[in-house]
Amino acid sequence: MEINVSNMAINTLYRFDTNKYVWTTKLSETRGGTHKEGGSFDVTEVYEITNEGYIKLVASGKLNVNPNNNEFEIFDYDKETTTSFKVTMHMQQVSLNELHEIRDAVARNYSKANK
Repeated sequence: MEINVSNMAINTLYRFDTNKYVWTTKLSETRGGTHKEGGSFDVTEVYEITNEGYIKLVASGKLNVNPNNNEFEIFDYDKETTTSFKVTMHMQQVSLNELHEIRDAVARNYSKANK
């Protein structure tokens, strides 16, 4: 079975474009903190590696899937906007080494932004 945004494993990062990644995780509130729940809820997030080599969170919220599975949308609760994405390649689970590189890049960018 081919992996797509509808059936991807939770807490597993996938590449769906040359510089974009997606995953679904469980949170008790949105990244911006404007939407809180008593328990946890599914949040799908897209990250992008910019031309400068930074990784940024592009969208975080509710996943809406186009039936053809070549497109999906995320409704961002914090921004109250919907962002659309095209799946341009077969979704690939990110290797552990690449996941660590991305995690470290996010940590570096977070540290720079909060100095």
